[in-house]
Amino acid sequence: MKTLINKCLECGRYTLRRDICPYCGGDVRSAHPPNISLESRYLELILMARRKRRLN
Repeated sequence: MKTLINKCLECGRYTLRRDICPYCGGDVRSAHPPNISLESRYLELILMARRKRRLN
């Protein structure tokens, strides 16, 4: 079984729990970005969003 690390949306801490953050009780999401297919018709939009997020 592979273990994925999760990141809390409230405090930004990383955890192995999948339901709630053990520190603040906030929601957690996967800390890993989704895979991108080079054949995706939304590739340009995804890359633009990532570049914009990187600049902020």
